[in-house]
Amino acid sequence: QGTWEKLDTPVNVFLRALHFGDSISGLAGGDAGTIIHTSNAGLTWEVQQSHIDHQVVDVFFLDSERGWAIAQNYTSQPYGTIILKTDDAGENWETENYPEENIFMNCILFLDSLNGWMGGSPHAIVNTTNGGETWQQATVDTSTLAFFPVLSIQFWDELYGYASGGVFDIAGVTWTTSDGGENWHAIDVSDAPADEVHELYLFDSINVIGIGGDPDFAFGAAVIRTNDGGMNWDYEEIGIQGNGFDIDFRTSDHAWAPMGPQQALIYSTD
Repeated sequence: QGTWEKLDTPVNVFLRALHFGDSISGLAGGDAGTIIHTSNAGLTWEVQQSHIDHQVVDVFFLDSERGWAIAQNYTSQPYGTIILKTDDAGENWETENYPEENIFMNCILFLDSLNGWMGGSPHAIVNTTNGGETWQQATVDTSTLAFFPVLSIQFWDELYGYASGGVFDIAGVTWTTSDGGENWHAIDVSDAPADEVHELYLFDSINVIGIGGDPDFAFGAAVIRTNDGGMNWDYEEIGIQGNGFDIDFRTSDHAWAPMGPQQALIYSTD
């Protein structure tokens, strides 16, 4: 388990998004268009010029040089999502508005330099095949839960992908695709939890675990699992107060999840 140390940064704003393109090069994004970069595994950070003043909600790097970020614009027309792109590790950022107004993207992912995905609110699973020049809404089934907000998208390979999201105290949702994202299918209502599924971890194309929960005292953090590619999901409250906001595995057995406002981490060794 070791110890955790707080890293100093040159900003005092809320930082929401973090991604490393390799073991030493990473970026974080947050309020007021803030993007900071490290080239020494987080020992020091420098501020980059995003040329926007809206909240950066996600960053993604394909490698140490090529990256994207998304920001949500609620303050000036046209309201919606701003997409940022860099080819030089963030030394320079290009910005453009997502073409449809009042869609607020929460996550962005690229499989290679051309093929990318975003998920958002009120409901959106969109992809690009030309590096972000154009975006298309994917086909999502018409089940009761299909059109809830999307918080996370992950792909195992070029065919199998998963997404998660939902609305607090209404429903948590997962989506699956087995045809490269041409069609997405939402979780069956009978398997759906009452709260968002914030993030997923893919063991392989059919075995997946997600993290979420209800911060109310009676429920707390929870995980959701599928062992059959998303046909069935099992939801389990794990008996720890709080709400899991992310999940990742250090080894095949050793998992970590941050609990947000609880200012705590939970971990598993099995």
